[in-house]
Amino acid sequence: MTNAWPAPLTVPAHLARKMSHFRHRMSGECRGSMLVEVLVSMLLTLMLVAVMYSAFVGQVRTYAAQNQLMETTHAARLAMQVLTGQIMQAGFGAPPPSSGTGVPAILTATSSALSFVSDVRGAQTFLAAPAAKNSHSLAVVSSAAFAAGNSIYLTDGTNWYTGSVTAVNANVLTVSAGLSVAFAAGSVVNAVETVTFTFSQGQLVRNGQSLLHNVTALAFSYDSSNLGAIRRIGITLTAQVRAPDRRTVQPTSVTVSTEVAPKNLRL
Repeated sequence: MTNAWPAPLTVPAHLARKMSHFRHRMSGECRGSMLVEVLVSMLLTLMLVAVMYSAFVGQVRTYAAQNQLMETTHAARLAMQVLTGQIMQAGFGAPPPSSGTGVPAILTATSSALSFVSDVRGAQTFLAAPAAKNSHSLAVVSSAAFAAGNSIYLTDGTNWYTGSVTAVNANVLTVSAGLSVAFAAGSVVNAVETVTFTFSQGQLVRNGQSLLHNVTALAFSYDSSNLGAIRRIGITLTAQVRAPDRRTVQPTSVTVSTEVAPKNLRL
């Protein structure tokens, strides 16, 4: 018995033409559909990248603004430390209010400027030997902190003398004016200077030297309008960040305030 393969089916010609046309149409539609999908995917990707970039730029700007704010705050606090530290020494080495000399330690006291006398360098020594009345020479324990041109105060606790150093030779100070009274060995000698803090052209200035830039306000307040009666000094310092906040396009400022009661003004 012989097995025979079935005869292949023959598709009519008109059906074959329809099937071929259908395949071509479906192939074109698939290609068009895939192109649209690719374009949509690219658009979504670009939108996501734009959102991520915008968020990144915002974070960078926020970090920069916060960093500048921290820098300004730190600088303002350091400047305030210098202010308070030196104002606390106002009158050190100079006659106190109780001395009766009538020489105030505070020289200028306005809302934007403060000037006072003080031995801010700690240039202090003692007489190594008695100094006679009208003498121009002071034998001291050490003259290392003194130089020609220094203003000095000499006191034995009761009497006060003020003058200028004209020469320093070993441990002997030569002064411009003769002593008004005699001073015993052990009397205190201080080299004092005038310290002035002002607000000028956007800067906090000490004796002509800038301590802080971008200052928008410096205000002093006092518990008395009488220079010799001032005991407490209020200080308010405002500094502006270098660049404005880009989110608000407004300058950002830092304000620090304190009150100082120099102990030498209370003696």
